[in-house]
Parts: sequence; structure tokens; C-alpha cells
Amino acid sequence: EIRNDYYVRDSLIGASNTAQYDNLKSSIDAWLTVNYANPEWDFDASVRLDGFLHSNLFNPGREAYTGFGIGRFHLRKTVNNLEITGGYIYDQLGSGLIFRAYEDRALGIDDALVGVRTDYKISEAFSIKGMAGMRKQRLGMDRSVIAATELKSFQSFGKEKDWNMSSGIAAVNRTLDQESMDAIVAIINSYPLDERFLPTYNSYAFSAYNQLNHKRWGWYLEGAWKSKDLQLVSLTEPLQLDAGNALFTTVSYAKPGLGATLLFKRTDNFQSRSNPLGGETILNSAINFLPPANRQLSLRLPARYQPASQEIREMGLSLDVNWKMNKSMSLHGTYSQIHDLGATPGDFINDLLYARGSISGLNSGKAEGALLFKEVYLDVEWKHSKKWKGLYGMYYTMYNRLFYEGEGLAQTFVYSPFVHWTNRISRKVSMKYELQYQHTVDDFGQWVYGMVQLNLPPKLSFAISDMWNLQTGPNVLSVSQEGSKSGIHYYSIFMSYTEKQHRLSLNYAKQVAGIVCTGGVCRYEPAFNGFRVNLVTSF
Repeated sequence: EIRNDYYVRDSLIGASNTAQYDNLKSSIDAWLTVNYANPEWDFDASVRLDGFLHSNLFNPGREAYTGFGIGRFHLRKTVNNLEITGGYIYDQLGSGLIFRAYEDRALGIDDALVGVRTDYKISEAFSIKGMAGMRKQRLGMDRSVIAATELKSFQSFGKEKDWNMSSGIAAVNRTLDQESMDAIVAIINSYPLDERFLPTYNSYAFSAYNQLNHKRWGWYLEGAWKSKDLQLVSLTEPLQLDAGNALFTTVSYAKPGLGATLLFKRTDNFQSRSNPLGGETILNSAINFLPPANRQLSLRLPARYQPASQEIREMGLSLDVNWKMNKSMSLHGTYSQIHDLGATPGDFINDLLYARGSISGLNSGKAEGALLFKEVYLDVEWKHSKKWKGLYGMYYTMYNRLFYEGEGLAQTFVYSPFVHWTNRISRKVSMKYELQYQHTVDDFGQWVYGMVQLNLPPKLSFAISDMWNLQTGPNVLSVSQEGSKSGIHYYSIFMSYTEKQHRLSLNYAKQVAGIVCTGGVCRYEPAFNGFRVNLVTSF
């Protein structure tokens, strides 16, 4: 895969004053992967070469990264129920509360564990796994050592064997390298005497989880505890030495035509890093993953206000329902609340009943127990005919922008209705239409988004869209006084061509600055204006 971006300066939207816009003008991200597998030997291997030229991927708007080298490789062999893997390992323990090594290129994340892993199948019911290594950091590695182990079991019971239980216990140990410890000691020694403490080289985390299924019901429960470890709450606050814990559980029900999931999570001082000085966001050296409590959205406007999972203090609750009412109509709905850790059951109930959110969050971004995020999502999918299908929905959000972004209102209320239509003109030709509106008095103000897409499979696809800042808000003033006088159009023109295993896409895009989130992991994306060329191929 090769991505090539060309940058066109546009000071009106803030696409300026970076190395890419002022000097470099273009960037390239490239990945070349070679895989080999021999089933007869129970052996497989792979190697990936990564190349970056003035890349904007890892630290958008702040760094132009250049480097070339081996991005990952692995060798894997199975012998008598023992699987041995060496190289770059992607894995997780339980839901990831204490350990997850994964890749998400959209956010510039490639958190492989560089080391060795063994996975032994003791019997049909039990297996044990162990791994050790160092966390990947771009084309290098953090020097701290991470070791992890997990024991899993699977059992079926009951007269009809309709009770299934998958359980596990896991542990992780992180040992700081000497260079990191020296830097930490230097920082602690700069504090007043009464605020100094003795840092620890080792931190330990433990978790136990269980998935229980019976007919239409499912229940997942995971609890985790972490020993005293260094916590970087923010870049403006001193380091802290705290123990932590986390709880994550879901209850689900499913039958033909109806499904529902209730989720609850609680996080208390559960920051887990290969290097505590790596930064204040989850993007920097995190070795675990905290599942989000809110609905994950791909819609252009509603997705602008998504909360980042909080490592230090967070409590979240959500209910998701899918109902197929008949052959032509389905309904989907989600309700979520996320609070500061000090919230009581009464706070959850009050904020459920009070549509505008709790008073505790009005004047503070970090009030104990404050409502940080609230969402109500509802859509109806309606198949009008064999050729026409529509999606009609509404998304309401209360987003504590002061808390999540450090600016704006403590309660930003956002209303986002949307409609999508798909028209199958023939077996091989279809059209897609999207229309979205967003209203808020904070941030950039009101938006209208429209998109038309023509699909001519298997080779061609075309799309044109416009995201119009219909009525500007206070945040536009910080970008451009001129932009506040008249709404800006953020156009996009896209086409793709597919020939067998090759796919080439060309895109002109003007993109507004904002927070981009995937699975509760978020980062700031600066404004973009320019051209993007993407080639994906396999052979």
C-alpha cells in the first residue's frame, strides 16, 4: 500500500504554517508485506517494509517524519499443540484491559510487541500463553521490557450443553529501562521535598474475565487491578504514584429480529505505559486498551464529537438495541452516558431524566461526578422497494468539550439529523446519496454535509461531497477572521479504479480540523487541503 499526499496551502481553514504546507509540499507512506505459509509444516512467516517520507501520519501538523526499515516480521511454528511465534506480535489478553498489541493506521498506531510468544493447548478445555518483549515505536522500540501470561478455559455444561463458559486469568509485568528511570528521577528531584516519592522499576497488572452464554443470553465480565505505578495525568501536573483498577461488563440478548446490549465500565487510575513519560494521551506508549462506552460512528458530522476513553477517572453506561420490525424496516438505537468517577447511581438517573445534562458540569470541565458525555442515537433503515433503500436518523450529543479538548463549553449540545438513500439502478450500477445537518452554538457552529456517489462495479467508483460551515461558531475566529464572515465549503472529489487485485484512488479534499476517534482512542487532526493518491495491490 502506498499513500501520497500533496499539500496546498489554505490559511483560511488553518492549512498552513507547517513543514508540509510551507516547504515540503508532499508526503509518502508505504507498506510492502510478503507472506509465506506452509500448512504441511505448520509454519508461516511474513516481513513488512515500511517507508515514510515527510510523513504526517504519526504527529499530524507538528512533525514531518522520514524513515525506512523493517516495520514488522514474524516466524510461527506449531509443534505438538505448542505454537511458537517470534518477531512482531499482535495479541490481547481478555478485552485488552491490561494488555493489547494492535495496529490502527488511521490513527498512526502500530503497537506490536517485539519479542517471542508461546501458546500451548493443554487440552480441549485449557490453554496457556506467555509472551515477552518490547513495544514497537515507529521503526524502533521502547527499551522497557513487557512480559505477559494468560490461562484460558472453555467449558460446556447443562443437560443439553447449552451453557457455555469461556474464562481466563492474565498478568502483565512492565520493567522500566535505566534511561527512562534516570529521566523520571530527574523530574521527581525537581519537585518540592514534600512532593517527592520513590519510583518503581516494575509495575504489575492482573485481570480475570468470564464470558457466559446460555441460549439467547450472554454476559461478559472482566475486572483488572494494577500495582502502584507512575501516572502522567497531564503535562501540567506532577507525576503520581498510584495503584489502579478497572471493571468492564456487558449483558446481551439476541433472538431473530431483536438484539440488545447493556454495557458498563469503570476506570480508576488505570494508565499503563511502556514509558510513563511518553505523553498524556493513549496514543503515546500505551500497552493496554480501554473499550469505549459510546456508539462508534462513521457518519461524517455526528462523528465530530466522540469521547476519548479516560485512563484516570471514568464511569460509563450504554444500551444498544437493534430491532427488525418487518422485512423492509429495521430500527437501531443507542443511549450512552459517561461521567467522572465520582458519579453516583443518582447522578446517572438524574442525567438520564434531565435532557440538558447535569448542573455539576455547567461551569467546570473536571467537576467530580460531572457528566462528560451523553448521546442518543436513533435510525430507521427502510427498504422502500427493490431499487430504493433509505436510512433516516437523529443523533443528539452532550459533549464536555472543555474536558475533552481543553477549550470551549463544558456542555456543548449537538443535534445531527441525517438521511441516506441507496438506489440500485441495475445489477451493476448504484447511486448513494447522503444529507446531514449539525447544529451547535459552540466550536465551528452549524454544518450541512451532502454527498453523491456513483458505483460502477467491479472497476469504477466516483463521489463528490461538500461540508458547508453554514453558520460559523466561536472557534472559527481562532482560525481566520475572514472565515467567520462567510461559511466555508469543504469540498471533496473522489474516484477509484480497480483492476483485478490493484486499486488506485484519487481524491481532492478540503478537511476541517477536529478530533478523530477510533474505538475510544482519539487524536487531533489539523485542517487539510490538497490531493491524495492511494494504491493498494497484492500479487
